[in-house]
Amino acid sequence: MARVNFPGGGASILLRVNPMRRRFIQLGLRSGRATNVAGVFALLAMLGAMQGCIIPAIGAVVGKAIEENSPKFVHGEYAGMGGKSFAVLVSIDRSILSEFPGLALELASRVSETLADPENGAGASGMVMPADIALYQGKNPGWPVRLREQVAYELGGVERLIIVEVSDFRLREPGNRYLWNGVASCSVGVVECDGPAPEEFTFQRTVRVGFPDQSGVSSDSMSGSVVASELARRLGQRSAWLLFDHSEPPGTKY
Repeated sequence: MARVNFPGGGASILLRVNPMRRRFIQLGLRSGRATNVAGVFALLAMLGAMQGCIIPAIGAVVGKAIEENSPKFVHGEYAGMGGKSFAVLVSIDRSILSEFPGLALELASRVSETLADPENGAGASGMVMPADIALYQGKNPGWPVRLREQVAYELGGVERLIIVEVSDFRLREPGNRYLWNGVASCSVGVVECDGPAPEEFTFQRTVRVGFPDQSGVSSDSMSGSVVASELARRLGQRSAWLLFDHSEPPGTKY
C-alpha cells in the first residue's frame, strides 16, 4: 500500500493489487459443476454399449447438457485495464439515493472487487478503495463537473477513471405494490487519464439487469432487501464484465 501526497495537504490511498493475495473460490459452484459433468460422462459410458440411430440423437442431447453446465467464455468490450490503476466513481440521482442510500458504495465495491480479484484476470495494477472514494465524493460534491484529469490526480494519480451513472433502480413496476419486478440500469464509462484525451470517455456502454428471473414473485416469498441486493450484485458484475475477458457461470440469466 502506498500513500500519495499532493500539494496543499490532500492525500489519497492507492492500493496495489497483489496477485498472491487470497483468492475467492466459489466451492459450491465448482463442486456442483463437477457433479454435473461426472454424470454426463457416466451417461456417455452407458451409451457406448448401445447401437442404432438413437445414439447420435442422445449424443446431441448430452453435448447440449455439457455446454449448459460449462462456463461461457466472453470477450470484454474494453481491453485497456491491463497494468493500469483505477478508481470507480458512482453517480446516482437523488431520488434513487433517498430510497437506497447505500447503493453508490455497494456498486463501487462490487465493480472494484471484481476488477481487482486476480482470479478474474482483469490485470489491473492497483485501485483506490471504494470507502476512500466515497469520502472524496462527500467532501467534493462538485466532482462530476471538475476536469477528470484533476479528479484522477486527487485520487492518487490513477490511470483509469471508471464512472458508473445509475439511471434506474426500482424493485417493482410503478403502481404495483404486490409483485417484485426489479430493474436496474446504468452507463459505464472509462476515462484513460494517461491517454491523449483525458477528459473524454474512451469507452462507454449501457447496462440493464432485472430480478427476479420469474414473474409472480411477491413479498410473501421474498423480501425487498433480497431483491435490492441481487439487483446491485448483477448490475455491478455486468458493469465490471464489460472491461475484461471473463467466464460466466453456467445458467447465468442476466
